[in-house]
Amino acid sequence: MIFYQNIRGINNKTDEIVNTIATDPPHVLCCTEHHSKTYQLDNILFQNYKLGAKFCREMYRNGGAAYLFKNPFNSLM
Repeated sequence: MIFYQNIRGINNKTDEIVNTIATDPPHVLCCTEHHSKTYQLDNILFQNYKLGAKFCREMYRNGGAAYLFKNPFNSLM
């Protein structure tokens, strides 16, 4: 299952995403328009998810895409 959201700024919406996916966690989180720099995405944490791919705009403001993948080892413990 994939969860996609045009988030329009991820930095202050992580709690909102966590609440949305709490009842049925997807395998992949896809967030576009995150408006973050590379170092900012590296510091955003979602429990049981790992940042797998990202794109950040360097020359212009806003934009970007981030893909977070569910940690497969958590289901084995």
